[in-house]
Amino acid sequence: MQITAATPQTRTVIEVPAGRIYVDAGVLTPENGDALRERRHAAYNGVLAVSVVLDGRGKVAAGPQVRALGLPADDDYPMDEVLEDLAKEARQALARLQGEEREFDDEVETVMSRAVKKASQRIWGKRPVVETTVLRV
Repeated sequence: MQITAATPQTRTVIEVPAGRIYVDAGVLTPENGDALRERRHAAYNGVLAVSVVLDGRGKVAAGPQVRALGLPADDDYPMDEVLEDLAKEARQALARLQGEEREFDDEVETVMSRAVKKASQRIWGKRPVVETTVLRV
């Protein structure tokens, strides 16, 4: 929004931001800010947490393990089976990485997240927020 002076030569005196502002944990946040957009996405699509433990050589020491929040299951396809299928997808994606590619946590996280997100699209028709954690031992 702009406030203009009423003169023959109209000019901008001051610009004032307009729109909704929320207080989020004591911080003023715009309505279309990243934090609120991410929360809406997570609320609508759910959240999956994927974790894997790799040893010093990049071999799987444990996992991958998948946990879900806000995603449905039914009697025909119980959540335990869904999560195991998602973990299998993450495991297969990780197996496709070459040795030196496994040295970079970002690469491992990206590959596993994409695989789980793609499988989630097939299962639920949704693209949940996927948070992937790589632990090294």
